[in-house]
Amino acid sequence: LARICLPRRMPLDGRYSGAGCKSAGVSDGVSEVCVVEAAGAAAECPGHVVSDAWASSPRCGSRRYDSGAFCDPVKEEANASVANEDSIVSETSQFFGTLLSRRWNWLTSPRVRWRHPWARIFVALMILVLDMLLFLEDPVNDSHIEAHLPGLGHMYAFVFQWPASTGSRFLRAVLLLASLLVGCWLGKRVLHHKILRDFCQLDMFDGDKGSWMAMGVSWVVTSLGICYAYNAIIGEEELSANMRMTMTDFSKLAQCCSVSADIVALLMILDSVLQDRTHYAEWLPCVKDIWTESCHGYVRVVVIWLLAAGCFTTTFVTIFALGIGDDYNQAPFGGISEVGRACLVSCIIFCDLFTIMQDWDFPSFDKPVQVNGPILIAGTFVPELRCDFLKELLRRLPRPPPVLARFLPPADFFVVTVTGAWLTYGPLLLVLGIDLFCTKNQVMYEPANYGQYLQRGADDKEAWRIWTIRDQSYLAEAYSQGVVVQPEMVTYEARWNATTGEALGQSGAGDLLLRSVHTENPIRYVCVLPGLLCIPSFFAMVYFSNKRRRRSSVALSRSLTGSSGQEEDCSQEATASGAKETAVIPSEVPTAEASDGQALEAQAFDEQF
Repeated sequence: LARICLPRRMPLDGRYSGAGCKSAGVSDGVSEVCVVEAAGAAAECPGHVVSDAWASSPRCGSRRYDSGAFCDPVKEEANASVANEDSIVSETSQFFGTLLSRRWNWLTSPRVRWRHPWARIFVALMILVLDMLLFLEDPVNDSHIEAHLPGLGHMYAFVFQWPASTGSRFLRAVLLLASLLVGCWLGKRVLHHKILRDFCQLDMFDGDKGSWMAMGVSWVVTSLGICYAYNAIIGEEELSANMRMTMTDFSKLAQCCSVSADIVALLMILDSVLQDRTHYAEWLPCVKDIWTESCHGYVRVVVIWLLAAGCFTTTFVTIFALGIGDDYNQAPFGGISEVGRACLVSCIIFCDLFTIMQDWDFPSFDKPVQVNGPILIAGTFVPELRCDFLKELLRRLPRPPPVLARFLPPADFFVVTVTGAWLTYGPLLLVLGIDLFCTKNQVMYEPANYGQYLQRGADDKEAWRIWTIRDQSYLAEAYSQGVVVQPEMVTYEARWNATTGEALGQSGAGDLLLRSVHTENPIRYVCVLPGLLCIPSFFAMVYFSNKRRRRSSVALSRSLTGSSGQEEDCSQEATASGAKETAVIPSEVPTAEASDGQALEAQAFDEQF
């Protein structure tokens, strides 16, 4: 019901009002104009009904009239206008009831129970809790071998590990620049404009919204292809999948990125539900007043920054200082098998995507205009973040030759604009890559591949306990660039005496017994399926809910205007161009027999409103 685009007509003199016909202007002193904005509230302006502000004017008395009739109380057409208004309101209400009672209304309706503010805060908080629990339980995060990650390791070496020879460095720089330009061009022109915005017609990608995330994804794919092409060209100094850091260090860096996205989403959702005055205005009204109005809004900003500092400090200290190891093994909880860890990963993927679907403006993410202003970004006083530093820098540089300028993007291309919705949910979509990496670890986990081995329990029913080797010199003999070459060295019998239970040397005594277990249970393959199926299901629901929302807008527009469906579908035209259309319904212009007194009254009313 959010966006309506009525057949466009020309205004008389351009003086009219908007925002759901809250007031009506006067044109030429005798006729009124009622405007329905494309992003306005449809329920507040049913049909062509003139608002209370116009109805209370001296010319219209205390009654409300249809905008197609001249508001003159002495004319008999006024009674017919009132009856026409009642029928329009009745038909519109019936249409709303039918539309809201459809089967798939739960996809877009903000009033469903799982979109309640408490539900949104709870799910966002659960993402952070489950993410930290999985980090503490995953045995891969306590592996001390070198991180060998095909694909990601190649990209890391391509960007950060430069060769020694000058020629190879020059070739690397050219390929890196080419991957950046080609990736950004393909991401914006092809992936964003051609596919997501024009072909799929997704409202969340209107105009240039989401273009930077599309360019980032395209750059990753382009860089990965160039990495393999670079290895094919350079035989001696080819890129390696070894990242020159241990799996423990890599896991901590990845976990910091993941929890950062979780914390940002949590704070943004908390701040937006406390600023809301449209969807759940009855929820905690006193708290909202304090949150948004105390000290001119500085209470909201200061509290958000304090919460952010506390959350980041607590999680980062847990990751780097406490970590997993000895301190965690003394905790009274834990000991989850690979089946439980696979279920955790599926829950995290589900919560990441479910949080996006809980947004009240899903799937378009067009925030409604509120009485007290737009929803501001958490910790700021602006509704969107904008950086035009590169644009201003390029303007100060000398202009390139016309032949070269034809192939370069305009200066506006380098303006970075991030809305609140993309700042909240964009990182969660990117963190899906880390979630899929964790899914792969739980499904394909073998202790010998990570410098770990198993110990059998007291009987056959007890689960296997995981030991991790921390002696770097011993690992250097058993592994080569993170790949095991002597698997017989990574066993319980090679490190401990099976009869006495004593360590075979000082190296074995330094091994760490983890609380995590590995039962070699094939059910783990089934447990990750719900999380993997959530990803295509999410994108399918985005597409179909967006399609349903557009059809509802067109149907509502035709219902209000009484059109037969042959008019141009301006909703689709507005979406493709990224513009917000405004529909103007001028009323009938009366004859010149209007008295001078009526003209003076109309002029006074025009100046007042």
